[in-house]
Amino acid sequence: MTLNHMWAWNSDGSYRIQASGDELVTVEGIDESYKFVPFYITLDHEYKVQTDWKGTTEGTLTLDGTFENLFDGALFYTGGDGAQTGNFTLDKDDIEVSIDAEGNYNIFFWPNYIDADGVTENLVLNSIESFNAAAEAYSPEGPFNTNTIHDETEPGDFNVYFYGNISPNRTDYEYLYAYGTNFTMTIQQSGNDFVTVDGIAETEKFIPWYINLGKAYSVYNEWDLTKGTRRIRFTTDTLCKTLMFRDSNVNGFKVPGDGSAPINVSADSLVQEEDGTYNVFIREYTSPSGVWEHEVIYGIDAFNAFLAGN
Repeated sequence: MTLNHMWAWNSDGSYRIQASGDELVTVEGIDESYKFVPFYITLDHEYKVQTDWKGTTEGTLTLDGTFENLFDGALFYTGGDGAQTGNFTLDKDDIEVSIDAEGNYNIFFWPNYIDADGVTENLVLNSIESFNAAAEAYSPEGPFNTNTIHDETEPGDFNVYFYGNISPNRTDYEYLYAYGTNFTMTIQQSGNDFVTVDGIAETEKFIPWYINLGKAYSVYNEWDLTKGTRRIRFTTDTLCKTLMFRDSNVNGFKVPGDGSAPINVSADSLVQEEDGTYNVFIREYTSPSGVWEHEVIYGIDAFNAFLAGN
């Protein structure tokens, strides 16, 4: 039972919590072939914990019965510098509705879960029933679909468009690199050509990334296109990260360049169109002072307003 410590955090601080007991356990209602590292917590009870990664600083923790101070996230590790999982995110609303017949809340953390689409994620399950459903759908063997955003030929639920007036060479911007905390990926544009956008004058041309929310795609793991791919299921905030645009050469042309301000897409600024889709435009331009700049424009109306003012 090497991953016998939980490192959890909320707005009040971070906590190092040791597992309950020294043995793996089974859970009634789940096949006994599944063994768990248990953390038994009584709400509204004060516990002694440590507040540093290696456990040298003592503190206390009381999780209140209203979950107002529920952990925002957690990971599991050896209690030192050994193996650890990635981060898990907890949602108070999901947990509050999952109370069982005995009045208990059961939270299951499944690291590196692989579903039928080949998507790997750290899964949080809030009931025995949801764990059993996930176990039934667990599909680590494949084969998995290899569809990519490059294969999409029509606008989707979430579309990113690059609009530039500096370089006319489409291949300068063939790939989009997105990164954030514990997150990187590179995706090739949809198709091989410039496109027009319904609702915007056909004289305006864009480089597109067409994405359907909830659909799984294969993406490159990171900046280097030779380091393998992974499967990702997109949500509205998957691309609300810091973005760069580049060609197929890892040492080649990129925007923004070194020393330039980053391109940040905000989930809070997204504008939903009448048809329920989201369109984000990344505009490249030269400022009056000759500085190469970029800005994010949210929605077709805002883009047309930009055109009308120029």
